[in-house]
Amino acid sequence: MARTDVQLMLDVKAGDEQSFELLLRKYRTPLVNFLYRMVRDSAVAEDLAQEVFLRVYRARKEYAPSAKFTTWMFRIATNLALNSVRDNRHHQLEISMDHTVNAGGDEQPAMEVPDRKPTVEQQLVERTRSALILRPSMRCRKSSALPCFCTSTRSLITMKSRGFWSVQRAP
Repeated sequence: MARTDVQLMLDVKAGDEQSFELLLRKYRTPLVNFLYRMVRDSAVAEDLAQEVFLRVYRARKEYAPSAKFTTWMFRIATNLALNSVRDNRHHQLEISMDHTVNAGGDEQPAMEVPDRKPTVEQQLVERTRSALILRPSMRCRKSSALPCFCTSTRSLITMKSRGFWSVQRAP
């Protein structure tokens, strides 16, 4: 007859090392998988699982079967995982710009920082906007003044280039 987890833990409490090894073999993989889902790092999950079993072993003398063994053990695991996530949160935000990632044989930067220089299109839009606003020789007729203020700059450039507005030169 197979012994229950509670009976195995009570045997561990009495000093039976074989019972602890049975619990370890039975729950090692499910515990590591559970921890991995919380911390998303297999090495950390392995370390935490080892810490869980160490804490279970240290607490063997105080163990009281008031709840299922798995509930007790997975509560220890949950608390350790949450502490690990909380303590390592700031490490995840730190990325070195010099750090490279090996992707398909090529080493690529871990993070690309966008260039703050405006693109050619942005420069053209800005130049055209400045020309429309600042050039005194270009004036909109009264009938077309309202659309000048109600449309986007890109639309203005498109309309101007297609000849929608007539440009009058000052005498």
